[in-house]
Amino acid sequence: MPAAAEIPIIMCAWMRIERMKITLDMLVRQTDKHFHLYVWNNNIRIKKPLEKILFGEKHFFGISVRHSAKNLGGLARFVYANQLRTSSVKPPFVIFIDDDVVFDHEMVATLRREARLKTIHSFYAKRYVPEPKRYLDRLSVRGRGEADYCGTAGMIIDASVFDQKELFSRLPSRYRFVEDLWLSYYCSSALGWKLLSSSANFKIVHDGKDQWINFSANGRKDEFFSWLRSQGWLKSKSELKMQTNRCDIGMDIRMLFSTGIGTYVREIATGLMRRKRKYKVSLFGYPQ
Repeated sequence: MPAAAEIPIIMCAWMRIERMKITLDMLVRQTDKHFHLYVWNNNIRIKKPLEKILFGEKHFFGISVRHSAKNLGGLARFVYANQLRTSSVKPPFVIFIDDDVVFDHEMVATLRREARLKTIHSFYAKRYVPEPKRYLDRLSVRGRGEADYCGTAGMIIDASVFDQKELFSRLPSRYRFVEDLWLSYYCSSALGWKLLSSSANFKIVHDGKDQWINFSANGRKDEFFSWLRSQGWLKSKSELKMQTNRCDIGMDIRMLFSTGIGTYVREIATGLMRRKRKYKVSLFGYPQ
């Protein structure tokens, strides 16, 4: 990405208003000064104090804020990116950060260097173990390795993904607070993009105020992870073969009842049922 191009940095506000000043101070110290901060406020009750922090002092970078009467969780970053893509800004890339991260003065410069089309770079990059059963069955990716999962609080991404209507319309409302899993799945499985580890220096502040904690505690992330796995995500060749065989058996049973035993037996004998049969994972058979 050209060094002089202004890159959007998008973040959400909810409960950590005390950390907004800290985030601004870290942004002030950036060596790469060509960026604009976009804040989506998910908590309308903190509107006045938040604006006082954001606009109480002048900064070399621009700041924009949107206040939402409805809490959209982390999905709000996607919505904001989509709005920027349909505006005159139309950025080729966006950076996502969160208010629970600490980053160094090279954060913007590092992520800008890593920006690639059809690619996500995230400091919180993970690879899943073979045949994972749970959301947390994963290991950290070191260096610049390939990942299965990219956390959204410290990444740079090709912003064209936010032009995709399916990114929003196919995500069930039950899982809208599990947007991190959805983005990794959608970019890798639906679009065939690369997910890579970033060399940007981030650290997470663990203060117990993450919205996702409630969804992990009640199994929502594991539930969604299991469903995405059933759609073919992270499946090994052996797992896909077993799933294909199960699908074939189901198709045969449906054919038996729809055509009658006599027709079914004749078609099996002539090989017509098996001719050019292909199994395709249904990408968007979502539970609504």
